[in-house]
Amino acid sequence: MNADLDQLPNESLIRILELTQKLLAPFELSQILEEVRQAGLDVTQADTGSIWLFDKKSNKLAMHLPAIEPPILVEAGKGLVGECFLRNEIINVKDCYSDPRFNPDVDTETGYRSNTILSVPLVGFENNHVGVIQLVNKASGPFTQQDELLAIALAAQSAVALQRALLIDTLISKERLDEELAIARTIQLATLPEKMPELEDYDFSGGFVPAESTGGDLFDLVTLGDEVFILMGDATGHGFGPAL
Repeated sequence: MNADLDQLPNESLIRILELTQKLLAPFELSQILEEVRQAGLDVTQADTGSIWLFDKKSNKLAMHLPAIEPPILVEAGKGLVGECFLRNEIINVKDCYSDPRFNPDVDTETGYRSNTILSVPLVGFENNHVGVIQLVNKASGPFTQQDELLAIALAAQSAVALQRALLIDTLISKERLDEELAIARTIQLATLPEKMPELEDYDFSGGFVPAESTGGDLFDLVTLGDEVFILMGDATGHGFGPAL
């Protein structure tokens, strides 16, 4: 591998080194994705490219660049992207529309014509599979073995930064959700009676212990003369939705 790298163009290796230095900064995920894609286009002389990130819960890869709403999803193991990801192997396709694994949905959505594609797996720290970068339509023809080596070097430098950015995004989302749940719980508790009614020969007490952060239960006690009306309710399920 070292001997192969010695044969690579200096300007391409310098471009990858520049990207590595940039990725040390605390960029947002969207900015990191664009930096990685642009570096991939520069070193392989590709016309365009896309980046797909893996979601463990759904076992699917979502295309994050180019940004299309709703994002295009591919199951792990399906198509060029899914096969590249699952096998952890580079796939170099010289004629997209003659390859049955090629998914033309992106071309259909964007109006672009893909001729050649280089798919490269993104593998982060502790062999954590992050996603796939695809480079499309090299200016001078099909992607070469040299392009593959450059893409491998690029992916190795990029995957850990993407993995870090994804973890930070997850933590930020969790903190926001925790804050929203805390507010919802405060509002919900405020709907419960602050004190129990007083009625001769009777003692009243109430408690609220949701199964999760919030819940769909409610109760109230209202005194009218010498009578007490008791209200109890239970929304189906547990959590944020039933609480609302």
